[in-house]
Amino acid sequence: FMQVKYSFFRNKNTVGIKHPKTNMKALITMGSLQLFIMSLLWWYTGHWYFYFIFWFAPIITLTVFFDKVRIFCEHTPMEDDERFPAVLRTFHSSRIERFFLAPFDMHYHAEHHLYPGIPHQNLHRAHHILAKMNVKKKLTTCVEGSYIKFLWNYFINLGKRYEVEY
Repeated sequence: FMQVKYSFFRNKNTVGIKHPKTNMKALITMGSLQLFIMSLLWWYTGHWYFYFIFWFAPIITLTVFFDKVRIFCEHTPMEDDERFPAVLRTFHSSRIERFFLAPFDMHYHAEHHLYPGIPHQNLHRAHHILAKMNVKKKLTTCVEGSYIKFLWNYFINLGKRYEVEY
């Protein structure tokens, strides 16, 4: 079942390591964009430090927090689950969860790990193809309802794991 060709999933534009000038161009573009955002906030509010409070700080705190929550949900085994140790999970999450927790179709986590070369925009196609082939049953992957539901079940079962009988 693993001998099926997935060449149509590959990104044709990827050519390996980029030339250093390309990276410098990207840094200049990103720096210019951030300077524009800072100038815009400064002009609109009259306070230069609002850029750091309302733009930069949320990027380095909330983004990291949501990424850690997503990684926890996707990689934590559930001991009381019959699929244990299935740590390849795909989530059927809402648009809000996908916006905050799984941008770029990362809720197709199992497909991403099975075929890391597939570009994010094609992960949903890989999900449907692998489901038709029953690959997930053979590889002990699982599909969860949502990130919030998984966290709820994890923390509810956490207390049951450590109950002490007297």
